[in-house]
Amino acid sequence: MANRLLDALGSLSATGFLPPSLQALAAACMLRRDRRNVLWIVQDSEDMEKAEDDLLCFLGPDQVRLFPPYDVRPYQDDSPSREIMARRIATLYSLTTSNPAVIVAPLRALVGYTVPREELLEAVIPLKAGTEVNRDDLSTRLVGMGYTREALIDDVGQFSVRGSIMDIFSPAMDAPVRLDMFGDEITAIKAFDIRSQRTTRELSSVTLLPAGEVILDPRFIRNARPRMRRLGEDRVRVLIEDLEQGIRTPGIESYLVLFYERPGSLLDYLPRASTVMTPDTEEIEALCKEIFDSYAHGYERARAHGRAAVEPGEAILKRDVLGDLIGGFARSVSTTRSCLEGALEFRQMQPHAQAGTGSEAVFDRVVSLVHGRHDVFVFSSSELLTERIAYALSNRGIPTDPSDGDFLMRQGGFTSRVRIIEGVLSSGFILPGLGVALLSAEELLGARRRRRKGPSGPPIYDPFTQLNVGDAVVHRDNGIGVFKGVVRLEVSGTSSDYVLLEYLGGDRLYVPVYRLSLLQRYVGDVDHYTVDRLGGTRWITARAKAGQSVAKLAGDLLELYATRQTARGVSLDTSHPLIREFEDSFPYVETDDQLKAVEETYADLASTRPMDRLVCGDVGYGKTEVALRAAFVAAMSGRQVAVLVPTTLLAHQHLVTFRDRMEKWPVRVEALSSMGASSGNREILADLEAGRVDIVIGTHALISERTKFRDLGLLIVDEEHRFGVRHKEKIKSMRSEVDVLTLTATPIPRTLNMAISGLRELSVIETPPAERKSIDTVIARFDDEEIMSAITRELERGGQVFFVHNTVSTIEAMARHIQSLCGQARVGVAHGQMPRPRLNKVMAGFLDRTTNVLVTSAIISAGIDIPNANTIIINRADKFGLADLYQLRGRVGRSKVKGFCLLLLPELGQITRDARKRLAAIKEYESLGAGFHMAMRDMEIRGVGDILGKAQWGHVTAIGYELYQEMLKDAVDKLQGREPAAEVDPEIRISLDAFIPEDYCPDQHLRLGLYKRLFSASADELMAIADELKDLYGPLPQPVRSLLFISEVRDVMKKMRFRKLEMFDEVLRLHVSRDSIMDLEKMKRLLERKKGRLRPEGFLELPVTESRLTDEIRETLYALA
Repeated sequence: MANRLLDALGSLSATGFLPPSLQALAAACMLRRDRRNVLWIVQDSEDMEKAEDDLLCFLGPDQVRLFPPYDVRPYQDDSPSREIMARRIATLYSLTTSNPAVIVAPLRALVGYTVPREELLEAVIPLKAGTEVNRDDLSTRLVGMGYTREALIDDVGQFSVRGSIMDIFSPAMDAPVRLDMFGDEITAIKAFDIRSQRTTRELSSVTLLPAGEVILDPRFIRNARPRMRRLGEDRVRVLIEDLEQGIRTPGIESYLVLFYERPGSLLDYLPRASTVMTPDTEEIEALCKEIFDSYAHGYERARAHGRAAVEPGEAILKRDVLGDLIGGFARSVSTTRSCLEGALEFRQMQPHAQAGTGSEAVFDRVVSLVHGRHDVFVFSSSELLTERIAYALSNRGIPTDPSDGDFLMRQGGFTSRVRIIEGVLSSGFILPGLGVALLSAEELLGARRRRRKGPSGPPIYDPFTQLNVGDAVVHRDNGIGVFKGVVRLEVSGTSSDYVLLEYLGGDRLYVPVYRLSLLQRYVGDVDHYTVDRLGGTRWITARAKAGQSVAKLAGDLLELYATRQTARGVSLDTSHPLIREFEDSFPYVETDDQLKAVEETYADLASTRPMDRLVCGDVGYGKTEVALRAAFVAAMSGRQVAVLVPTTLLAHQHLVTFRDRMEKWPVRVEALSSMGASSGNREILADLEAGRVDIVIGTHALISERTKFRDLGLLIVDEEHRFGVRHKEKIKSMRSEVDVLTLTATPIPRTLNMAISGLRELSVIETPPAERKSIDTVIARFDDEEIMSAITRELERGGQVFFVHNTVSTIEAMARHIQSLCGQARVGVAHGQMPRPRLNKVMAGFLDRTTNVLVTSAIISAGIDIPNANTIIINRADKFGLADLYQLRGRVGRSKVKGFCLLLLPELGQITRDARKRLAAIKEYESLGAGFHMAMRDMEIRGVGDILGKAQWGHVTAIGYELYQEMLKDAVDKLQGREPAAEVDPEIRISLDAFIPEDYCPDQHLRLGLYKRLFSASADELMAIADELKDLYGPLPQPVRSLLFISEVRDVMKKMRFRKLEMFDEVLRLHVSRDSIMDLEKMKRLLERKKGRLRPEGFLELPVTESRLTDEIRETLYALA
């Protein structure tokens, strides 16, 4: 049978019109049958990743290789991500060995040049334990190969040196390695875990590959120098100077062809005997034209911005050369032409209506296939899915066996077995003539595939997960207690985790983790709160008084809501085809939160009610793209857009960004930098009033009486926290007339409270962009060596540095001091009191890297985006506010490179208590996405202000902000006649050890967060969470598997309004009530089948077998649905 499968699919001459999963199986069969490399050319990166998933169902990881294109635009002033470079280098090196594989590559990756084969092999460094290597020489060589030196490595392409220890993470390594050295001798080589930094196993040898495709060897630099000079731009001189100092400038890959005598391509690495699965000539021609056009556009943009660039005809393979290379392989298989005229017969699985408990029709189809003597292979992406499928099939009398993709290639067909294989198959199909059927678990159970979209985490404002021992916690029923940690207790022979709270008088309360919904971290006046006594009256009184307060406030809110609902605006068309085209021109992959914010903004724009939306997202998380799309919708609808920013510097940057994104469309974008100061501004004002300007960007004067619009439809307010009360009142008055979109990373407490209260719509972008890393923050006294070390480290990795010195009178002296410390620095000075032309020239020099250290005032704090600047040093950090420090730190770490922030305190003397608090907070909130949490902390300290003219903070202090907000929402709902039924909080008492072991997830904050997620997730989200846990921490231990099961049962019970589930002596009791949601006929059949009974006390009694407890509980609940 194995030969029949290999022969039938491995001999195909075309795979057009086959589903991608069947094409992947054909590629695997070609590899196994011919034992030669197979190159599969796909259209884009998304197709490449889907092909990888399908191929890994049939082949091992060492037999599937990807060659992705760069994840930057042609001629972009940035380098590809380390992960992309590592994948490309690892694939190239693997092709120099004798192990054949299927290589998947988009055409865009094939047309680009890469390091030649002979130069790659010459750069490879083999290391063996017991041999000698000069550590300094090795460090220098690694830098030339594209590695960066870090204090601790956290990514591929990095190395670090600490005393006699050297850590290196090379492409093609599963884990980084640690060299123990004695002098120049390598005494041991050990692999280590990148998260814990602990060694895991000892190795005898390793091979170090280049981390980049441009190798900065002296002879290659000699090749490049005269060719670069011929490009003729002033910036080339700076680029050459950096190269001669060993500094790798971001975007150096754009000049790759200048470094090598004969640049290579992936096709040069493939043996001529290989098989190529390729689109036909016409399709290749069309794709090549699209790629060349993108290079031509990038080239023109680079030249327009004064950047040296290699012409597209030299930068990528010419079409005829590409065609000759593809046509030069031993075998070609068309992915365009149909194979249906051949002998291969296949059928796709027909989609069915999928119920949450699995599709009966699809399971019946499996049974019929087995009875028809087919081998059925089911591909499951998680252990939970596997268990559910095996159980469902066993109930139908069909046994299942675990298997793998290799078994499918060796065996199968006409044995009437069902085998479950770990993998993600894009779609199922049946090969009737071969007696084989392949299905995905999603097709069987109706579970949604979540490859691209990870499980949604807790809400952005979930301070509960940040609890520390000693923090105040609000229990809904028992009041304010003190958090004492998470403890494990054994009750009735089973172990579970409990949150321990201590109350006045030393009383203790143990709250099961599955009832965490009862608890909230206290947010209020953290210096003046009252700890309650268990069973005391203070809590009851405080809740009653707060209830009276929210009842009054709810009435005021309803009145405000009614006013907003009756306000009439203009509905904009958000479905125009050009809008989709504009979205597609965004060069990056949007995060889920970003897309959600865009959808919510579109919905507001399409409504007839004026929009008032706050988009809150950390610095660099994509808020500007949300604003760009809103502005485009308004402009395409004939309405004018005003973009209000706090500084002229930010206005200039937004002007460049908006013009860059809008250049293909008939949209005029202008900026007003200082009102009435020039004839240019007067002309813009006149055109604005006449309707000849579509989008105008400016500072405070933009909303003055002198600025007239013909038809203003949208006001975008960026960095709202930087505006004063007068300007905010003006903006507030405009809200009843135009759509208002506000962007901020650190909203002031009143703004944040209004958004959370529902007075303004709130969109939160909390997912960091791909490759984004947190910023390391260090607090130190002013010290020349510390400063010199930070600057030198950044310049050596090709980056740039901000040095913030906020005293204009001494800023020039500080700049001279910095220059004297670092000879390789090219220092510039910028501050708000400089003449505008001079400031623009300085900033232009920093943008094009003519200067690499900018000594500046705090003028850069608002929205400046320079991806290559990844170190910021802030002098006299104790003089800055918390939001200011956060904004300044957010100027770095905005690309794929880890940012570094050095906060300098006076060399001598003390700082104030408040300054110490601010610095401690900025250090605490250095993780990704912390801006929103920091604003919440700021709100705790400063109070939320008066929302509607009546102070409410006293009641918030008494019961906590979160509970107060919930009571307010309930009061509003009640007044509107939407009083919801009380939520059921099921109690579960079954004999299962269910907890997260400390050795599995050691961090208490993370465990609390996981408990919160698990018990707030719906049943169909649990599989994705299980996959995430497996990826992060390894195979699921039994207590965690039991915890996932209890989470699933609890979610089902909540939806069906079952009160309690307990077990006594192999009898299951399910407590129901009058409002329980279940099918009475199904209940009757279940009781008859299980020989159970309905007790008058209000519960079902069903006999169960303890060894099959989880399966029988699941079956019982779903049978009643």
